[in-house]
Parts: sequence; C-alpha cells; structure tokens
Amino acid sequence: PTGRLFLLRPSMRTLLLACLASGSGRAVRLPSSGLIVLGGSGGPPPAAAAAVADGRELRKQLSALRASSDWDGAHGLLWWALREAPSSAETIHCNVVLAALSDAAEWERALVLLEHMRAAGLPRDGYSFSSAICACARAGQPEAAVETFKAMCADDSVEPSSVAFNTALSAAQRASDPVRAAEMVLAIYTLETLSLQPDAWASAAALRALTRLGQRARALELYASLRPEQVSTHTVAAALAAAGPRRDPTALVRIYEAAAAEGVPTTKQTLHAALAACAADASLGGRRALQLLRAAPASAADDHCYSAAIRACATSGETGEAVGLLREMAERGMPPSAHAYCAAICAHRKDGRVDEAIALFSELAAGGAAGRGEAGRGEAGRGEAG
Repeated sequence: PTGRLFLLRPSMRTLLLACLASGSGRAVRLPSSGLIVLGGSGGPPPAAAAAVADGRELRKQLSALRASSDWDGAHGLLWWALREAPSSAETIHCNVVLAALSDAAEWERALVLLEHMRAAGLPRDGYSFSSAICACARAGQPEAAVETFKAMCADDSVEPSSVAFNTALSAAQRASDPVRAAEMVLAIYTLETLSLQPDAWASAAALRALTRLGQRARALELYASLRPEQVSTHTVAAALAAAGPRRDPTALVRIYEAAAAEGVPTTKQTLHAALAACAADASLGGRRALQLLRAAPASAADDHCYSAAIRACATSGETGEAVGLLREMAERGMPPSAHAYCAAICAHRKDGRVDEAIALFSELAAGGAAGRGEAGRGEAGRGEAG
C-alpha cells in the first residue's frame, strides 16, 4: 500500500531485487542501522494527479494534510508525486512531510525520505535534517538521532544549527545505558566537523558526560576553556560535580567563588556543593563556610545548605558557630531538620561537650512528630555523626 515501509535484513536480498525489478518499490539502505528499507508504491491518492501538476498546489495539499495531523496521507502523496512527477517535487515539499513525520515520531520514514532527497538530487537544508533528528529523538532512538546529526555535519551544503545540535544532544542523554549516553554526548560535542559554538546547556551536558565516564580532570579542563557566554548555573553545577566536595574541596570552592564573582547566579545546588566542600576539608572549615553562606543570597540558603555549614563548623571545631547557625535557622522560620541537629551534636561531641550534645538531642526529641519524622529519614546522618 502507498506509504508503507518494510524493514528487511540485509540477507534478504532476493526479495529486495525482486521488488526493484518489478518497479513495485524503492530501496534505501540506512547506514546507521544496516537495514534496507523499501518505500512502498501504489495507486495515486485522491486529487494527486491534479496536485503534482503544480508545485504550489502540492505544497498547499501537503501543508493541509500536516495541519490535520494526517502524516500518512502527506507521506503517501509526496511519494506518489516523487515517483510519478519527480520534476514537480522540491525541497520545501519534502520538508513539509518531514515535519509531519517528526510530529508523529515516524523516524524510519523520515530517514528514508531524507536519504531519498540526497539520491534524487533534492537539496537538503538545515530544516530537513532538524526534522529527521527530531523524529528520531521523539521516537526514543538516540543512536539514529546522533548518526543523522553527524551526517548533517559531514554535508558541506548544510550548516549545522544549534536546534539540531541540542536536539541530538538531548536524545543522546536519554539513552537507556548511562555510559553509552555519555559517550554519545561527547561524540557530538567533540565533532571535528562541528562548525557551531555549543551553548551553556550543551557544555553542561558535556561536563556531566565526562564526569560520568570518570574523566574528571578533562571535565575541569573543558570548564576552564569555556567562554563567558557558555558559563551558566548549569555549567557551574556540572563543574562542581566534576571537582567533587571530597576529591578536591579547595578547587571546588575556587570554582564556586570565581563563578559568583563573574555574576553567575548562585543556586541552592551550587551553594550546598561549596559548603559541603568546606565540611570535607578542615583547612576550609566553618569560617570559610560562614563567609560563603553570608555572601550568598538568602533565597539560596535552604535546610541542606545550613546543615552543610554546620557540618563544616563541626569539622573545624567551631561549636559556637554551629549552634548559632542552628538558632539562625529557627529565626528565619526554617525549622532545623534532624540532619542539622546531628551536625551540631557532632560538633559538640568532637569538642568533648557531651552535656550540650545531649541537650541538643533532647531538644530534637521534643520537637514533635515532624522532628521525629525527620530523624527517621536521617539515619544516615546519625550514623555519620556517631
């Protein structure tokens, strides 16, 4: 039937040759999958004969079919026109159908049409590739999306667009295998034929991919090479994750402070990472944590940030500051959680102030159901404090 596609294994060449010999179909080999796809043929759809006589009328009918979400009808009409009156078909007609196939996530048909355009000598533009990449992404086919973007970069007649780049990158991130997803992200980001400048979102994705692959040093090198317009809260957060609060606390705090000095907005995530680094290194400790906490906007300091700052005070033996932060949380209308209490109790324990530690525990126990609930969720925190 018109517009149908059949996926054949490469070994089924006898059937393929029979279809081609009889003129009943068109075959296209997809390099990314190794599959041979047959584009079916059949009788002309209604009004097709009149449509192909005029390119403008053909475009009008294809657009109307797309607007009514009839991708199958648009697809069938275009293929009939390509076979019966190829001189009437232009790139714009293919792009309308590619957009319809993208809307419907019909990725196989989109790739076949894209390949047919090349074989038929129809110029493929950025819209053609972007629609095909989007179809692959919506269908959950990251490998196909990445391969299509690579083909776009290898085509000298097409300038890769940021839309196509980010769509392929987003598809790669959604791969079921996290390691394979990271590899595909890097494959796109580091393409030698890439002629566009990745934005902050794409750079953050590359930093996370490097971190997932264990290439933390390379991630930090990439972050240091980014241009100002490529630095955002996302890239800063990814760089802080690459540094790791326990791996290189000093470097992490330096990255955080440099980003803040450059005007990058501080978020709860980035502030917490910096405070956790202070808690992991006694040379930074509570004093540095207090400086970071005071310099950050109040909206960024949540319960987790305060708990990390209290832990930092415990690390450097600054018991008074730890209790002061605990009281400050209450004054701000932020009931201290079990994690915050555990950090403060730990500070007293390290300082040998057992009675004060017991008093804080009693205060936590008297906090009611909410306090006990937080304590139940804070088993890991109590274990660390013990």
